[in-house]
Amino acid sequence: MKAVMWSKFMCPYCDQAKMLLRKHGYEVEEKKVGDGYLKEDLLEAVPGARTVPQIFIEAEYVGGFEELKKKLSAVKIYESPDGGKTVYAREFGATERTLVPNG
Repeated sequence: MKAVMWSKFMCPYCDQAKMLLRKHGYEVEEKKVGDGYLKEDLLEAVPGARTVPQIFIEAEYVGGFEELKKKLSAVKIYESPDGGKTVYAREFGATERTLVPNG
């Protein structure tokens, strides 16, 4: 699973978002304004963006750090019976389903 995160230097919310994404098993591609990317690049990707981070998961726009926390709050990480970690999700009242087995 892949996430793209627009960020900048010295951004505690960006650091927290990156840690949260990794905890949930996402590979994070960071696009850092001021390090190879311009503010204009960010605004092309997210018109009207006023803050960072700006996050996309599997090419779907999520928003900033608070929106990311809400989106991932329904995801549970726990040990599977075989001892490996497995990520389960519950979306809109659906039954639990395995998203990513991490053996």
